[in-house]
Amino acid sequence: MAATVYTQDSTLTPVEQFSCRNCGGALEIYSKRAKYVSCQYCGAVSDADSPEHEILEQLESPAQHPHYSFIRTGMTAEIDGKKWQIVSRSRWRMDYKERWEEDGETGYSDEIWHYDEWLLLSEYRTYMYLVENQDDTVFRSEEFVPTQPMMPDNRLKLGFDKRGSMYPVQEIGEATMIFFEGESNYNLRLGDRVGFASHNQAREVRSVEWRYDQEGQVAEVEFFKESPIGRMELLKAFENNAGVGDILQRRAKWRFLERLTYAGALGALFMVFAALVSGGSEVYSHRISALDLMDSTGVEVPTFVLEDDLYEFRVSSRFGAGESMY
Repeated sequence: MAATVYTQDSTLTPVEQFSCRNCGGALEIYSKRAKYVSCQYCGAVSDADSPEHEILEQLESPAQHPHYSFIRTGMTAEIDGKKWQIVSRSRWRMDYKERWEEDGETGYSDEIWHYDEWLLLSEYRTYMYLVENQDDTVFRSEEFVPTQPMMPDNRLKLGFDKRGSMYPVQEIGEATMIFFEGESNYNLRLGDRVGFASHNQAREVRSVEWRYDQEGQVAEVEFFKESPIGRMELLKAFENNAGVGDILQRRAKWRFLERLTYAGALGALFMVFAALVSGGSEVYSHRISALDLMDSTGVEVPTFVLEDDLYEFRVSSRFGAGESMY
C-alpha cells in the first residue's frame, strides 16, 4: 500500500507553495499535473509550470461566484475510510434539454442550470469529484469504464451495460466553465465547453462527457456515475474542519426541537381522540317531554353559551326500553 501523503494536521503535503503575484495570497499546488492555479482570494490565474508563476489572466473576483454551502477549497474530508482534500472548485453553466413526461406524452424542455464541481485528491493521489448544484443538492461523481461505451444515438437513447439495456436520455446539452479557483489538472480554462448526455439508472445518474479542442472537435470522451449524498452524510465527512462542528450542533438542536414538536403534536391528537372516545364532561343537558314533542306549537329550548373548545352533541329519544341516537 502506498504511503500516505498527509501532514500531522491531516492536510495534504503540497508539492509547491508560492504567493500570488497579484495579491500576495498563499497558493499551494498538490498535483504535479497542475497547469494553472487560480487564486481563491483575487481570481488571478498563475502558470503552475513556470518557476516565475506569471499571471496568465484575471478572472472575476471569487465574491462574484459565492459558495452554495459550507464547502471550501482546502477542506479535508473522510469518505469511504480515506482522507481527501479539496484542491479546486469550478463553476459551470449548463444549457441543456431536460426530458419530461406527462399524461403519456414526452418531450424535452430548454433549461439553464449552474453547479460547482469540487475536485478532491486522496491521500494516495487518486481523484474524486463532488458535484454541488445551485439548489444545494450534492452528488458524488466518479469516473467508470462502461462495458458498452457509447454516445447518445439519434433516438436519444443511452446504455452502458453489456446487456444492451437502453434508457431515455434524461439531460443532454453543454456545460461552460465560468469560474474556477485552485488548481486545474486537465488544461481547463475559462470558457471551455463540455458536451454531456445522461440517463437515470436506479439511484445513479450515468453520463457520457466529451470535451472539445480549440477547433471545436471532440478531443476526449469520459464516462461518469453520480450518486446523491445526504446533508448529514456530507457534514459528517467534513466534520473535522473549522465551523462544520458548529453546523452539526445547530442541526442536532433543530432535530431535537423538530422531534419535540412532532411528539407534542402527536400528544395533542391523542388527547383529542381520547376526548372524543370518552365523551368528555357534560356541559349542558335538557329534557323534553314526549307530549311536548307531539304538540303542534313546537318546543322551545333555553339558549346557552359554549366556550371555545371541542364538543360532541348528542340527541336521544327513549321509547320504552329502547334508545335511539341521532
